[in-house]
Amino acid sequence: MKKSKIIITIVLCSVIASYMILPMDAKADATTLAEFRAEVEQYTNELESNQNQVAKNDEEVAKIKEKITDIETQMDTIVEDISTLQTEIEQSNQEIEEKSEESKKIIEYYQLANGENAYLEYAFGATDITDMIYRMSVVEQLTEYNDQIMNELEQLIDKNEKDKKQL
Repeated sequence: MKKSKIIITIVLCSVIASYMILPMDAKADATTLAEFRAEVEQYTNELESNQNQVAKNDEEVAKIKEKITDIETQMDTIVEDISTLQTEIEQSNQEIEEKSEESKKIIEYYQLANGENAYLEYAFGATDITDMIYRMSVVEQLTEYNDQIMNELEQLIDKNEKDKKQL
C-alpha cells in the first residue's frame, strides 16, 4: 500500500505539474486541417498575385526599354539629318560664292566693254545684216546665261535659307 500511495502521489504531482507548465487552454492553440488548408490557399493566392504583379512590371520595363531604343534611334537619325543639312548648307554657300563670282566677272566684262550699253554697241557694230543677226544671237545668249546664273544664285540662296530654318 505504501508503494501504491507513493505511485499515486507521483502521478498526481506530475499531473499538477503538467497543468502548471502547459497552458490551460491548449485547445485554443490547436488548428484544424481545414484551417491549415485555408491558410495555405490564402498564401498561395498572395504568391500568385505577387507573381502576376512582377510579370506586369517586367512587361512595363520591356516596353519602356523599347521606347528608349526607339528614341535613341530617332536621335541618331536626327543627328545624321543635321549633319547632312550642315553639309548641304556649306555646299550651297560655296556654290553661292562661285555663282556670285561668276556673275561679278560677267558684269565687269560688260562694264569694261564700253559701259552699260555694251550689248547694243556690240549688236549694232555689225558690218552687214548676217553679222548683226549673229551678234544679236550672241547678246541674247549672254543675257540668257546671265539670267540663268542669277536665277540659280537666287534658288541657292533660298534653298540655303530654308535649310538653315529647318536645321
